[in-house]
Amino acid sequence: MRRPLFCVCVGLVALVAVLTLVGFWQEPEAPPDGTTVYVTGQICDKDDQSFTIKIQSFQVSSSPTSNQAAASQQFSTVDISELAGSNHCRKLQCQYDGPDVLIGTRVCVLGKFYSFPHATNPGEFDSANYYTSMGYVGKLRKVQMDMGPGDAVQAGASKRKIHVTKVSLGEILYKLRTYWKRRLYTILPEKEGSVMAAILLGEKSDVDSTVRDLYKRNGMIHILSISGLHITIIGLGVFKLLRKAGMPLRPAAVCGGVVLCLYGMMTGFGVSVCRAIGMYLLRMLSHLWGRTYDMLTALGVVAAAMVLWRPARIGEMGYLLSFGSVVGVGLFLPALEKTADEVSERWKEYLAMHVNQYIENPVGRKIQEFVRLLRGMLWEGFLAGLSITLTTLPIQLWFQYEISIYSVLLNALVLPLMSVVIIVGLVAMLVPGMGMVSLVDVLILGGYERICRIFLMLPGVNWNPGRPEVWQIVAYYLLWGIIVWVVPWGVKIGPRRWQGNPESAIRFVLLPVMLLLLTAPYRRYDQVTFLNVGQGDCMVVQCSTGEVYLFDCGSSSNSHVGEKILVPFLKFHGIHQIDAVFVSHGDMDHMNGLVEFFAMAEEERIAVKQVVLPVRGEPQASAGIRVIQDEFGDLIAAAGTAGIAVRTMKAGDSFCTDGNDSFYCLNPSQNSCDDRNAGSLCFYVELRERGKRLTLLLTGDVEGRGEQQMLSELDAIGAEEISVLKVAHHGSKYSTSEELFEQLHPRIAIISAGKNNQYGHPHKETLDKLKEAGIVVYRTDESGAIEVKEKGVKLNIVSDRMQK
Repeated sequence: MRRPLFCVCVGLVALVAVLTLVGFWQEPEAPPDGTTVYVTGQICDKDDQSFTIKIQSFQVSSSPTSNQAAASQQFSTVDISELAGSNHCRKLQCQYDGPDVLIGTRVCVLGKFYSFPHATNPGEFDSANYYTSMGYVGKLRKVQMDMGPGDAVQAGASKRKIHVTKVSLGEILYKLRTYWKRRLYTILPEKEGSVMAAILLGEKSDVDSTVRDLYKRNGMIHILSISGLHITIIGLGVFKLLRKAGMPLRPAAVCGGVVLCLYGMMTGFGVSVCRAIGMYLLRMLSHLWGRTYDMLTALGVVAAAMVLWRPARIGEMGYLLSFGSVVGVGLFLPALEKTADEVSERWKEYLAMHVNQYIENPVGRKIQEFVRLLRGMLWEGFLAGLSITLTTLPIQLWFQYEISIYSVLLNALVLPLMSVVIIVGLVAMLVPGMGMVSLVDVLILGGYERICRIFLMLPGVNWNPGRPEVWQIVAYYLLWGIIVWVVPWGVKIGPRRWQGNPESAIRFVLLPVMLLLLTAPYRRYDQVTFLNVGQGDCMVVQCSTGEVYLFDCGSSSNSHVGEKILVPFLKFHGIHQIDAVFVSHGDMDHMNGLVEFFAMAEEERIAVKQVVLPVRGEPQASAGIRVIQDEFGDLIAAAGTAGIAVRTMKAGDSFCTDGNDSFYCLNPSQNSCDDRNAGSLCFYVELRERGKRLTLLLTGDVEGRGEQQMLSELDAIGAEEISVLKVAHHGSKYSTSEELFEQLHPRIAIISAGKNNQYGHPHKETLDKLKEAGIVVYRTDESGAIEVKEKGVKLNIVSDRMQK
């Protein structure tokens, strides 16, 4: 068996992944949000607004709402391993605006505990998984801190002494990082200084948002992170300098390793840094022991060690991308190079036969030499980038749902200069009086920006097929394995069957098959998703024929729902066009997310055909137009800026899709303009797919006279029952009458409301009415986003939290 240790390590990582998938690693059993806790620990990191402590003891107050001093409260001790679900999730983020604290100080803190929130919508960023993978239990707010040499703090029945470390290695490294960051800002313009601080020191919080977005859209965001290239330059640079200075092998290797470990501590030991440092140390050990260094074996050992130390890392994008990239270079690149070499040989034969005869002169030969030089510079980088992209494509689509089409070519152009950027930046940062050399970085970074802007003008810069299914990823990697291992093996054992060299031809066939399996849209279903936007409404109707309709998008409790919830959901499903946006009425909790969405739709390459508003008064009457302008002024302005057509609908209007799905407008009537809620735009929707029928009643905040108008229209079109009722006005007691249940007999009811909202929605009266009518109720504040599909005679209800 080749590379047995590598295979064993891959098996261990796979075992951890399976155990994680089946729920072997339990989620943290944290106290309820807002609970007062008393924690002792040691400060291990800090920034301007918070610090991080490594927990040593964790005690929960018996009176969760109290914020008294620790000495006057009763606390119960919690086992940290039970709290965190893993012995290595022991960190706590503390929001703090008091005097400066020193890293290494042992402290006692009292504060309100809050868990990091899980995503409750498809596509939404999951803070809980992200911070758990980094070892965090949660965060503390309103922190009170006791510290001082020899001080005793009473916490229930226990006493602890608090020790202050005057000088610690962590504090020294923090001061160095702060000093070098200030120096970068001194010798460089502000924008370039922030970029170099991110590249060299891992300080990404101050990077200009325009630059960050530019790099992200072009698939270059990784250059703002500390990567293996930094470790190679620093570690091998120190090692080789010491060896040239005459230092023996062992001390030089140890010094290089110590410098790298200190650098990793200073920059926070990110996943890529841990991987690169671990592989470097194994490389040095191989030299010391006189053994041959194998990159893939070292990679497997580090990958297994990191995931065994903290199993939550197995679901972290950074971990998977970092190790997947090196696997791509180590395994897929050789297969790709063989194919590329054969193509190159064919190309050389063609040139020799048809082109070279015309350029046999000095100028022609110079051109040939220049082309060879350029090819040598770019071709290897292009193949390496392509192998990394093809290896990590399922990972990128699983977490980000899209990829930059031109990222491989763009990285081939910019990455060769990254070594120059890092070396020049280190010299300018570390050596006094060498600040002028940083002009080289200014020129290179400026060139990067210009190249990125040029590429953004090209058509189809971002490809968004949406998140693939698990079976698609499995099929993709099976074909990936066939290309890497089975194809060459099959060719070797069957020379008589295969004539010539068929490896390249087989790979050329399998590559597009891989991509089609991963990204081709499989069979669509009629699906309705009620997004969890807090105290507000947002519904997306996806028809089996491809049409997409959006009903409302706003929230009075969550900010930026257009950017953080709606756009990620659309990308998650690979949706590039919305056929119509229906706005029930002008309350902010139904439309403020749309104003934000329209402003970014073109940039996100999501087309919106039209916006539909409810009629207010006679269409020709100036009063009706004035009411619409007053109610929807911001929305109409945003739609106009985005070039989106705006129209109105009233009761009795209807339309059908290409798949014979029907949308009937039930409210408002022609002259409903005096009350926003009563004049809500309401729809009866029939979705038909291969004999199945899913019916919806979307009600906005309708109540009173508007609800009577809606029931009258439903009776007129002969609607006798509905599959799904969107309960009006977030479950208010002033809407959803018993008459509606008696007339329509809904099978399930969906309530969209914010958790612990100030209005008390949904009201108990409404919940009691739904229960008495025998209707199954789902709530976004309890279940997260709710997806509804018709499966034969049953409704398939899936909530985002249920999936977790």
